[in-house]
Amino acid sequence: MVWHEIRVDSWKSLSEILVDFGQEWLDGMLYRGQSKEEWELQPKYRRIIHNSGLSPSQVAEACDSERMEQQMVEEFRRSAGRLGEASTVQNFEDPISWLFVMQHYGVPTRLLDWSRSPYVALYFAVRDAWEADGALWCFYETALSEDHKNIGSNGEAVLPKHIRDWEHFFFCRDTSPHVYVVDAPVCTDRMLAQQGSFTMCRNHLSGHGEGIGQSCKGDKRCCKIVISSKCKEEIFIHLKLMNVSSENLFPGIDGVGRTMDENLRVILRKVGTSGGQWTVI
Repeated sequence: MVWHEIRVDSWKSLSEILVDFGQEWLDGMLYRGQSKEEWELQPKYRRIIHNSGLSPSQVAEACDSERMEQQMVEEFRRSAGRLGEASTVQNFEDPISWLFVMQHYGVPTRLLDWSRSPYVALYFAVRDAWEADGALWCFYETALSEDHKNIGSNGEAVLPKHIRDWEHFFFCRDTSPHVYVVDAPVCTDRMLAQQGSFTMCRNHLSGHGEGIGQSCKGDKRCCKIVISSKCKEEIFIHLKLMNVSSENLFPGIDGVGRTMDENLRVILRKVGTSGGQWTVI
């Protein structure tokens, strides 16, 4: 995996890097925050299969994992209609559009979430696991698309323009690690609040770190910022003061619940470390 690595141990050092990013590459950057820096860049569908302890040959022998993915799309689509949710989740015809809906509702898919805001992604890097170093992953979208144009003379690696053509492009049993930036056909309130985008791979069992790293090889904008556990709480509080918090990133009652959870953890940590008073922040 070819990623330029940067380590930070304070809000000041991190914010200086992000300001530099914004001044030099304001548009076209994608960011993803993960609360543990050792975690790979892998979609939930791949992670569950990978963590099952089964080898690729055992998975292939036990089931057709690509067909299983398509069956999940069909099952979710039928269930949405049966439960009267068709109007809520949109009545899409193509299975790729349904993958975005499934991702929103927590179903394992081959999609990986990113944000066009470094601060939104940073929230997810520091919200949890304050005892462990986190990571903010970044890459330049154009570097990825330019690399695809250089693969093959017949353009087989170029993402089709229309989403209706994506089904045959992605459901193709391709074993290459090429990763593509894709946007949902319809954005939910949460996607808009989080300035969300996604990456997707033709190989449904491929991790995304290798594909992005190889495509952006040598590009200093393809980097992994490792955030020391010592400054995660500090960064979390700074983000909250900037209104980058669960109540804004998760519109609705879900955000309210997450905010109460976060406030309680911060209060208990303050009391435990300094003997301070209970204060709602």
